[in-house]
Amino acid sequence: GGENVHIPYITAHSGCEGTPQDRLDSVELALKLGADIVEMDVRRAQDHVLRISHDALSLEGYAQKPTLEEVFLRIRDTQLKINCDIKEAAALEDIFRLAEQAGLRKDQLILSGCTSPEQLARDESIVKKSTVLLNVEELLKFFYLAEGLPGWDEDFKRLMQSPWGILRNIPEPEVYLNWHLDKIIEFSKLLQVGGINLPYWCLTDQLASAFRENGIFFSVWTVNEADRIERCIR
Repeated sequence: GGENVHIPYITAHSGCEGTPQDRLDSVELALKLGADIVEMDVRRAQDHVLRISHDALSLEGYAQKPTLEEVFLRIRDTQLKINCDIKEAAALEDIFRLAEQAGLRKDQLILSGCTSPEQLARDESIVKKSTVLLNVEELLKFFYLAEGLPGWDEDFKRLMQSPWGILRNIPEPEVYLNWHLDKIIEFSKLLQVGGINLPYWCLTDQLASAFRENGIFFSVWTVNEADRIERCIR
């Protein structure tokens, strides 16, 4: 992918340390505390402006949220990186445009969320202009469909729009992940992603060891407890 982030790193997620969610306060505190990365959820408002918001809102609601451009301008002359957790895949092109206009260095831009294998396969420049942390469920949706699990045809639209449901609905998702471990590693290398992004409760020791042995970086969310942070660092 893009310039490698160092390992391990600490990400200040939106609303970190008690700051209001989806506000510039998180960025300011991340800078003050020396975090490596700040994570921001990105959505397109009805007026087509990209704003920081975890949830879909009305135009009036979005107006209360900072723009992605504001965040880019604030961090461009710092060492802080930004992980854009993209909530709408169509926003990708505009994110690159805004990053270039703001003068953001390519090593500062990390993409996650619904950045998809389809996009990466279609446009190889994405991994050259950023570091992509591919959400693991974006890969699992293909494996799920390829297996023809019962109800897959009924689930197709849901799987394409919200693959996160796979990890939420399948019993023992960490077992399902380990079952597909070889394919996850294979596709990560094929797509040249910077790493895999997955929820902490899916991070088994087997998964972590396999990623490390294959030189694949991984990012986990959301980890707030000290013992879990220490485990991830180890």
